[in-house]
Amino acid sequence: MVNKSHFNSGHIAMNILKKNGVEHSASIESKQIEKSLHGIYIQDAVQFLKKMPDNSVQLILIDPPYNLDLDYWDTYEDYRSWAKTWLDEIYRVLTDTGNCVIFGGFQFQDLKKGDLLEVLHYTRHNTKLRFVNLVIWYYKNGMSAHRFFANRHEEAIWLSKTNKYYFDLDAVRVPFDETTKKIYRKDKRLNPESIEKGKNPTNV
Repeated sequence: MVNKSHFNSGHIAMNILKKNGVEHSASIESKQIEKSLHGIYIQDAVQFLKKMPDNSVQLILIDPPYNLDLDYWDTYEDYRSWAKTWLDEIYRVLTDTGNCVIFGGFQFQDLKKGDLLEVLHYTRHNTKLRFVNLVIWYYKNGMSAHRFFANRHEEAIWLSKTNKYYFDLDAVRVPFDETTKKIYRKDKRLNPESIEKGKNPTNV
């Protein structure tokens, strides 16, 4: 059965633009990196970020403490105030085409000390960071529970500085099987090149 998204007017318009050789307003030119340097710095992340120049970082991945009281480093009475110190720096150091992914979870059940929900709320209402996607990390095994449904996933929020963020879809496409390709090739609204490349994976 043909995917319902193939009837999406936005997708159809994007394919028409591509066929006519017209770039979408959010399109950016990618650059092939010939050489890169790598370094490992063991220090407080906020202090390190403060030393970074403005508009200098293309990708930031963060897996901060989840505030679950597992140890001294995972306990914050005011998680949002602590997160604010690095969220404000992230916006400053990201390039216009840059991305930031923050791993976490929606954890608290009683005292509202803070978690990824607080981070998302702060970025939406107090920064210019743009929310791009909520990504779900699904796993089969996890801690059991007795008074609520057992968690089998965690969340990650994908943020960008502008709508010119870099996303290499072709690098992560999932190939179609030959039967699906044959069906899709009959639909003239679909881009044959995209059919050969595969589909955009889900956010799970």
